[in-house]
Amino acid sequence: METSDPTPQAQEAELVARLRQGDKAALEQLYLRNVDHIYSLVFHQVGQNKSVAEDIVTEVFISALNSVDKFRGRARFIHGCTV
Repeated sequence: METSDPTPQAQEAELVARLRQGDKAALEQLYLRNVDHIYSLVFHQVGQNKSVAEDIVTEVFISALNSVDKFRGRARFIHGCTV
């Protein structure tokens, strides 16, 4: 019997469950999994202004962290918490 790897969405749901229990390592993992993608999107939207992009990415993660209770596992972490 072969087991399949969990989807990225399922992995993130597990990390969010750990985060809700106070696991700081889960927060770090969620950040590391998402920061490059978010930064890339923002960087191009703000005219490749590094400083502005970094500030916005920080705000996105703060917003996601403050909204973690909204996350239901139906989307990726950043989208599920910030929309």
